[in-house]
Amino acid sequence: MLLKGKNAVVTGCMQGIGMKTMEVFAREGANVWALCLKPTPELEETMQRLRDTYGVWIKPIYFDLSDEAAIKDGLKQIMADKLPVHALANVAGITHNALFHMTTMADFQRVFQIDFFAQMQITQFVTKLMLRAGGGSVVFVTSDAAITGNAGQIAYSAAKGAVISAVRTLSAEFADRGIRVNAVSPGVVDTAMTQALTEEQRAKLLVTADIKRLGKPEEIAEAIAYLASDLSSYVTGQVLRVNGGCQ
Repeated sequence: MLLKGKNAVVTGCMQGIGMKTMEVFAREGANVWALCLKPTPELEETMQRLRDTYGVWIKPIYFDLSDEAAIKDGLKQIMADKLPVHALANVAGITHNALFHMTTMADFQRVFQIDFFAQMQITQFVTKLMLRAGGGSVVFVTSDAAITGNAGQIAYSAAKGAVISAVRTLSAEFADRGIRVNAVSPGVVDTAMTQALTEEQRAKLLVTADIKRLGKPEEIAEAIAYLASDLSSYVTGQVLRVNGGCQ
């Protein structure tokens, strides 16, 4: 098992890539602090199934990523457990679909708070705990929209681009202290975000892909698990594009 005996923090576990990441981490032997907005019957059922199936512990911590004080209080619960933290998967995120002139400053602020500022706050806290444990691995989820651009997603693309810049900088800061920092960049994945698109819009996004289908959340989760594991011990400062061959 890739993550046997490791303790991991995973954000965005309510659905989509975050939930699949929690599932893959548990399957690979990791205990998980599952950071979520709120409890749901599906989430509660999934967490209990994973505990029963894989013999790991999964502890949900609920807070709103738009609330800096709530994030701080939620993270204190991790510190209170007095356990080493070996991996952090920053998966939670939102998008905003609008052309540039229709995107307000409030839209920019909301997307950046969830997709960048909250992730920096969480990473700042968790990496301090990692340093106490002798190191660890941080994995962000960015987007191909940040690399290639995508009309109608200026706030989302810019926020995810900021994440990529942070990956490069944090890797340089932490490498000699035992912490690796990487990102996974998904292409078009079958999640709630893409389900809101029309068939025509999805087909347009797949034009440049070599594999002509939507990605699966579990395919992104597997890449995150690889970067969180010791198999990637010589990988840092990288953006792994899991996108079906999109250029």
